[in-house]
Amino acid sequence: MNLKTVILVIALTIIIFIAYYLTVSKLITANLQGPFGDMFGGLTSFFSCLGFFGLVYTIYQQNALINQNTIQINNNKKEFDTEQKIKALTVLISIYESKYNELKKTDHLQANEFRVKVNTLTKELENFLIK
Repeated sequence: MNLKTVILVIALTIIIFIAYYLTVSKLITANLQGPFGDMFGGLTSFFSCLGFFGLVYTIYQQNALINQNTIQINNNKKEFDTEQKIKALTVLISIYESKYNELKKTDHLQANEFRVKVNTLTKELENFLIK
């Protein structure tokens, strides 16, 4: 709220209190003002009850929103873990493939071992992606 709105609300409140005091004190004598005010006691209780139920409803809505956010956070964590595993497997595959390409020129026996590792990791990555 800006300053103009606050000043307007305060001014209107003061005007209402002054108007109420002037009208009630002139129209209703002092010995009737107590029973006149007691007439609004039930209305006050009603609005207090309404406010309490509004508070309970707000707490219920916040609880539902917190549960929904918790579910979303858990889903995001699972997606992040999946992406990290895919990234790690992809990096391992590229490292083993480059090592295989280097060894293929000199040592065929070790090159075949790296080829087996590359194939194993590739199958693991494919199985992980299928899930």
